Amino acid sequence: VKNDNNFKKEEYGKGFMDQATIDGKLYGIPFYGTTQVFYYNKKVLAENGFTPDDLKTWEGVEKVAKTVAKRDANGDVTYAGWMPMWGTSNLIDAVRSAGGNVLSEDGTKVLINDDTWVTVWEKFRTWLNEDKIMKSHSGGTGWEYWDKTIIDLVEGRTLGYTGSSGDQGFVFKSLGKGMTEQERLDTFGAAPQPAWGNNKPAPKLESYLFILTRNVDPEVAKGAYDFMKFATSTEKTAEWSMGTGYIPVRNNVTEYGPYAEFVKKQPQALVPLEQANKYGVAPFTDPTGGKINDALNVAKDKVEIEGVPAKKALDEAAKIAQEELDKVLKKKK
Repeated sequence: VKNDNNFKKEEYGKGFMDQATIDGKLYGIPFYGTTQVFYYNKKVLAENGFTPDDLKTWEGVEKVAKTVAKRDANGDVTYAGWMPMWGTSNLIDAVRSAGGNVLSEDGTKVLINDDTWVTVWEKFRTWLNEDKIMKSHSGGTGWEYWDKTIIDLVEGRTLGYTGSSGDQGFVFKSLGKGMTEQERLDTFGAAPQPAWGNNKPAPKLESYLFILTRNVDPEVAKGAYDFMKFATSTEKTAEWSMGTGYIPVRNNVTEYGPYAEFVKKQPQALVPLEQANKYGVAPFTDPTGGKINDALNVAKDKVEIEGVPAKKALDEAAKIAQEELDKVLKKKK
């Protein structure tokens, strides 16, 4: 990069480049990004008297979900007002979109059982287990739970769900039965993740990088670098995005003719890009090597699946997480 006068960091999305830079040093070149967005049935939303603006806050989502959800005689959900994706990602995004954080600013205190966390997680517990206006698939083999969620949208068992920008090919082309591609485009839309109250949305933006290891043969390094530049050119990042749904990394991608035509026909493809540029935040980096995330993962199942009160589950998780964080901090002294 130092010897390449044509390389300009500012041509890449700021969120991507920030994640490629540590202490002012560039450690990789962004290849693509991903973030989680809303996929929803535009027709059902409109038929129930709502617009996409009603999905801009979680309070609005709750109102919509209560209206459209259906249950059988046993109280089981037959049509979900919304489907959060199983895992901690949706829950953490929601907390950060309510102004919460995993750790204190100085990195010494775990915050995962403060009022913000408890309020947000308790809402999800209530929606899933008491109000029964939402539903979530869990378990199974590999990505089975994810595929089932997408299929529920396509086959008419939920208003919408929270999923990856990379789901676009599945939602608008391949997963589920009974709809042509054009029918899918006419029926389904995408929207940014909502805020909580008066806060700004703060969805996770993950940047995937090309990286060269040290002490690589100079000729090999040059070949690899040439490939990195080729793969992250405006043309190629646009092609990758159109083919996968993942986020292009170049700022000028919307000026590239084929991409501009593509998003005219498929405007939902712009949603992840706009969300990433406007609201995307870097993923939480666990200083314990995964122990905090592990504690949250256990708490997530207690809250979403078992219906354990959020305060109890998060208090237990916070105790474990703080102990693990203290061990790491002690070693640094």
